[in-house]
Amino acid sequence: MRARWFEYENLNPDNVGVPTLIESFDLTMVDVEVTDKFKLGHWNGLISGGLRYADYKEFGFFDADQMTDSLGPVIGIELTRCVDDKWSLFGLARTSLQFADHGLDNGAPMTNLFFTITEIQLGAERTLRRVHGGHWFIRGVFEAQRWSGGVIGDGDTEDLGLIGGTVAIGFTR
Repeated sequence: MRARWFEYENLNPDNVGVPTLIESFDLTMVDVEVTDKFKLGHWNGLISGGLRYADYKEFGFFDADQMTDSLGPVIGIELTRCVDDKWSLFGLARTSLQFADHGLDNGAPMTNLFFTITEIQLGAERTLRRVHGGHWFIRGVFEAQRWSGGVIGDGDTEDLGLIGGTVAIGFTR
């Protein structure tokens, strides 16, 4: 079993007062998954499935905060290849189908909303310390995410893409 948390804030004070539709936004994801291991030649695999909570908050020019608190199933696959006793390379793909009520804080009616979140990670992992059948690790990750299908703006089919680096610390057993 595994739990993970991701948060991204684009709270840019330089945009305040600038006539744009979206001045800033805040993304949060929490996953709780059941996992199972498999082997694929020299690669170690991990398949996962569970539940994702995702939240999108948008702060716009018209002070109409857009909010989406959503739940949905998440599935993923990860492949890892040991380079030596301390270093591994890995790749991960995960996607979720999110369901939510969507609306403005200005009293407009709530509407049902469906959207997807897809993410891909490539990186390296270093084992820090082995403890009781598991190990602590640190990861350097290149990550790309796509929030697609109505989460952005006024609920139509606009998408949001994120790309960049991530550092993760964790324990696996």
